[in-house]
Amino acid sequence: MTFFDTMIKLAAWFMYGFGIVSMMIGIANFGMILVTVITVKGIDIPLWAIPTLGAILIVFCTAVGYFFKKYGIWEKITSYNNTQTNPEIKQVCQDVKDIKKHLGLPP
Repeated sequence: MTFFDTMIKLAAWFMYGFGIVSMMIGIANFGMILVTVITVKGIDIPLWAIPTLGAILIVFCTAVGYFFKKYGIWEKITSYNNTQTNPEIKQVCQDVKDIKKHLGLPP
């Protein structure tokens, strides 16, 4: 394994981990901003409202994820990335089309 292979692996781990951690930080930040806005404006809300709004945010994010899954948006994004931005996958797809054409199979 070369130095670059190790760096690529570490970069992938970092990006996946950063995505999850930044989501948690975003939820916590939402709560802190909410507290700041409410206290600066002088609005008094009960303490239980903060976890409730956090739970609503989690439900909303989950609903967006469900929407993406139900209508295949994530699959379309992945397909686009594979066929348009990844030259290796694009070449493999072209090779499969050429093999099918050579064998007389439908595309």
